[in-house]
Amino acid sequence: MSPTNGPTSDTLECVEASRGTSPDRGWFDEALRAGSVGAWSWHIASGRVDWSSNVAELLGLDPGEFEHTFEHYLSLVHDEDRVGFQAALAAATADGGPAGYLNRHRIRGRGGGFAWIEAEGKVRRSAEGVAEVICGTVRNVTAVVALEIERDRREAHGRAFAAALPGIGFILDEHGVYRRIFAHDEQLLAVDRGAALGRSVDEVLPADAAALVRSEIRAVLDTDLPRAVEYELPLPSGLASFEARVAPIEGGWEGDPAVVWIANEITERRRAENALRESEARYRTVVQLMAKGIVVVGKTGHVLASNPAAQRILRLDQRTLDGHDAWDPRWRLFDQHDEPISPDRLPVMRSLLHGEVCEHELIGIQDVGDPEPRWLLVSSRPIERWSGAPVDAALASFIDVSEQRRAESALRHSEAQLRLVTENADVMLWHLDADGRVLFLGGKVVEKLGFDPPAMLGQNALELTPNEESTEDIRRALAGETFRVQRQLGAHVFDVSYTPVRGPRGRLAGSIGVAVEVTERVRALRERERLVGELEAKNAELERFNYTVSHDLKSPLITIRGFADLLARDLDKRDLSRMPRDLEHIVRATARMQQLLDDLLTLSRAGRARELEQLSVREIVEEALAQVRAAVQRRGVTVTVSPHLPTVFADRTGMLQLFQNLIDNAVKHVGAREDPRVEIGVREDGAVYVRDNGDGIPSRYHEKIFELFERLDPDVPGTGVGLALARQVVESHGGRLWVESTGTPGEGCSFCVALPPLPPPGDDAAR
Repeated sequence: MSPTNGPTSDTLECVEASRGTSPDRGWFDEALRAGSVGAWSWHIASGRVDWSSNVAELLGLDPGEFEHTFEHYLSLVHDEDRVGFQAALAAATADGGPAGYLNRHRIRGRGGGFAWIEAEGKVRRSAEGVAEVICGTVRNVTAVVALEIERDRREAHGRAFAAALPGIGFILDEHGVYRRIFAHDEQLLAVDRGAALGRSVDEVLPADAAALVRSEIRAVLDTDLPRAVEYELPLPSGLASFEARVAPIEGGWEGDPAVVWIANEITERRRAENALRESEARYRTVVQLMAKGIVVVGKTGHVLASNPAAQRILRLDQRTLDGHDAWDPRWRLFDQHDEPISPDRLPVMRSLLHGEVCEHELIGIQDVGDPEPRWLLVSSRPIERWSGAPVDAALASFIDVSEQRRAESALRHSEAQLRLVTENADVMLWHLDADGRVLFLGGKVVEKLGFDPPAMLGQNALELTPNEESTEDIRRALAGETFRVQRQLGAHVFDVSYTPVRGPRGRLAGSIGVAVEVTERVRALRERERLVGELEAKNAELERFNYTVSHDLKSPLITIRGFADLLARDLDKRDLSRMPRDLEHIVRATARMQQLLDDLLTLSRAGRARELEQLSVREIVEEALAQVRAAVQRRGVTVTVSPHLPTVFADRTGMLQLFQNLIDNAVKHVGAREDPRVEIGVREDGAVYVRDNGDGIPSRYHEKIFELFERLDPDVPGTGVGLALARQVVESHGGRLWVESTGTPGEGCSFCVALPPLPPPGDDAAR
């Protein structure tokens, strides 16, 4: 292929053939340059290519750089386009191929850059249809390609933008006709996309919605400004809410004035907003009705909002409080220890300034002129728009606890008084819950009994009781009974009372027990009862004594009077023969009266308090035997004394009278037995006995014999005062005297004496 500087005759012929004209060569070159078009022809058989003179310029090459050969041209084609370039030529020259040729490719020009070239040609074939020559034109379309690339880029951006829309988008012309639809969610379309394109909104939407759309289109086009609109449309899924942005399209759409309509569904948001408004209304109502004061303080420290309770507690009306500082300069602020609090240390200000969450802080407020402070229990927390955002405001809630504080103060005072009483009174208090657990235990008696209250708290009282009686008392108390009993614990006696504790609706919540020590009172009561009993017995005995004394003293007096009358008669008759006998009777009667009076005097002295001392009973018995030795020897009585007789703490004179009377009584009543015996010994229980082997005493007389002037056998000498005297002596020592006998002759009887044991060393009982 040989290069040429201008179009050959074949090229011209091709051009002429294609255009049906015969142009002049010079004029043709100028026309090619004017149209920025180059001409070429390729003779397929010879391989020669002819070029117009302006081809190098179109390719972006200097004239000397282009060799005007097919091979050089092919080497300039971009590597990525070369295969397609050759394939297009091959297709055009193939037998039976197309009549024309068109290909766009890149050519490397000056400086290494590339230019887009569009080659177009016509194939001339032989009569047999074989391609002989291809002739055509080349154009530099770099600018066109750049515009196409920019157009494609913009269209791609538009498609991406449309694909990214959360809702739906439309291109609507001035008549409301859908020109294009972008639907991210097909379910948001009122009708199918295909059914809407090319149709007007009047044909697609309900009349009211269509009228709204046309009105918005006209407003946007008239003002050339975007607008926002909200509307509702019935969809297959139900009524949906939308918010849309409508903007004019500069230059229109395909030559017609148009707008872009971008709509987002806000149905759920609208429901949420409605729910939020309802919730806010409910919350506002609740806040307004709350007994707790609520204030919202802004970042400037001023109250933004308050509820009626806050206004009532702070004694400020809404107009004064809202917009007011969080504190009043007239207020004195202080804590529960009466320490002043600066306004910036108030809980709400700490929440506002430092983001603190404050819970249940006690703040005192005292207005000028108020005699007593008010106490508020305050909580506060910061209000943030979102987590981590700066604090814009703080919310404080508070209640007036002044009455509660006064009640607590009174309760503490009452508790202190109660504690003082319980710690110093001989009482014990305890509180049990419904399950019997010890909630409180106190009182002076607790220490006396050796209880440990801290260790007993929380334990079940049923497991702590000292005896079955106390256990049964607690069971009754936990059953809700109110009762009072007397219980003894060791040497202590208590009056115990239980009262049920009831909670709300009368439900049994436990029991309170109180034990008051009455040991001394009970002892005094028992002593009084004993003394009353003794006094009654003494009174009865005194009555019997008076009767007996008057009776027994009257007998010798009657005798004396009788014989004195006889003496007087005999003297009147001058008969002195019976005078000695009568005088003897009078003397014996006066002697008996003297003995009775002596015994009565001894008996009256037997109960008197005397000096007590430690005595050996054996020594007392030996001394008493010496006093009655004559009677013992006269009757021939054998007396046996145990060497193991005890030692007692008693009055010596009284003990001597006691054993002298008991031994004398035994010697008198052994009767005329051949072997009269009297035994003095000690029993296993420590009682001393005086036993004889006389006729004995029937059981019905065991008490009667200790009565004054009582003698079962009139033939036995005596006044009947001895045994009464003996019992009087024993009982004055706090002891006991009794007789044991079956009343069988020969078995005799035993008089037993039981005296209190010896007092411990150092005891001053003798005094």
